[in-house]
Amino acid sequence: MQNPIKENNMKKIYDNWRVGILNEFAPSYSLEDEEAGIEQYITPVSDLVQKAIQAVIDTNKGLHASGRPIDPKLLQGLLNENDIKELIDSMRGPSEDDYLRKLSLHPGFFDFVSGHINNIRKIFNMAEASKGKTFLTADISLVTYMTSSPFMKEKEFIQYRDNIRNATEAFGHLLRSNRYEIIHSIRLFTGESVSTARSPSKFKSELARPMEEDDQSKKELLKALLPSFTISSDKINHEVNSVFSSILYHVNITRSPSIMNSLKRATTEEGKKLLTAYFDKLIEISKSEEMQKELNLMTKKKQQIKKIAQSVGFSTKSRKYQEFMRSLDRVRAMLPFYDLFFKHYREFLAIPTQDDYEQANMVLKALSKKKVKGDYLIYRGMYAKGSGGPIVIEEGMEFDFHDISSWSTDRRTARGFIEATGGGTKLLFSMKPKRGTYIDYYSAFEGEKEFLTGGKVKIVSVTTRESAVGPFATREPTFLVRCEQI
Repeated sequence: MQNPIKENNMKKIYDNWRVGILNEFAPSYSLEDEEAGIEQYITPVSDLVQKAIQAVIDTNKGLHASGRPIDPKLLQGLLNENDIKELIDSMRGPSEDDYLRKLSLHPGFFDFVSGHINNIRKIFNMAEASKGKTFLTADISLVTYMTSSPFMKEKEFIQYRDNIRNATEAFGHLLRSNRYEIIHSIRLFTGESVSTARSPSKFKSELARPMEEDDQSKKELLKALLPSFTISSDKINHEVNSVFSSILYHVNITRSPSIMNSLKRATTEEGKKLLTAYFDKLIEISKSEEMQKELNLMTKKKQQIKKIAQSVGFSTKSRKYQEFMRSLDRVRAMLPFYDLFFKHYREFLAIPTQDDYEQANMVLKALSKKKVKGDYLIYRGMYAKGSGGPIVIEEGMEFDFHDISSWSTDRRTARGFIEATGGGTKLLFSMKPKRGTYIDYYSAFEGEKEFLTGGKVKIVSVTTRESAVGPFATREPTFLVRCEQI
């Protein structure tokens, strides 16, 4: 006769095992199956294990090699290289480079212009605020502008305008290029939503957000995308990306609401009339000793007003003042260029659309299927939830990692994901890929040495070892699964 206490303890152990293990690796079994005997479940047969692991792969197919969620957008026309930087560099077209080679000004020149445009804003704001009390708001900004502004000289203005035009054209060509489409897709895949990259029909516009809201991140990627050649002429010898970056900074400052609003008002006919009335008042004050005494101006303020009046030749009909008015027309002519350049900047890594994801899906699949010519060893870490795991993982099993799968050439990156988990069966796949592309250089998480591949693999060998690395380490075994692509 069996001991009832021992029977109850055995049943409790079995029930705990069924909930924690059996449901994880053989979820189709029910209570009726218990009549067949417990032994067949304690050591699951290989077909059950294969189904269980494939289920984990299917569940986790939307995860980055480090375990992060990800997302997509891209193009066709891929070349032979398996390293994404080499591939992108080889796709550089002549269009944007031709425009960039026309940039002929020193990077510091654009900072110089930014300062003078800000002077125009100050001058106009003083005119608006004066309201018949010009002496209270007189400023030296106009003196600075009149003595050194590039817009006072037509030749310098034309050179400046052409540089902004060429930079804007180059930016537009870059955004329309295949290589930007490829990079955009990789950024969607590695930095946004994996599930949408794999299935664009799941796109939800209300959840979409700009891919890069931080200006610094945008600028760093732009720098990586721009060519690295040197611009040479009689006057300059500078890296093209330095000039482009200076123009980007200049346009972003000029497009700030405070400056842009003032410029738009100042360059209208009404704005010009207001400025003329303001200067007429300043000139009147500067010429009249009686008015200066009546206003009780301090010596410093008197000197400022006289310098401003002198800078325009003590008359709003003078050549200097008329040249100042023409400089406002030149500024107004630049506003559409500022707007277009800024529009390109907003579009760069902007809020993605469903079309972006559909394009990315095509590109990512193409990158995953490219024939590998280099010598890579890649890893993929994952774990199956549960307080135990399959015991039978054996040579010859096959798994499908689908069309787009993220791996890493860095064993520690792949291993870091499974080491940070508590409980479950840990699996570390490794293989020498036959197809795929190394995408780290343009990944949203550069440094994790990500490799894009996909398709079926077959197990070549399986070994186990205890996991005891890092702050989340456990003593549960990790299955080291060496594979080959089929």
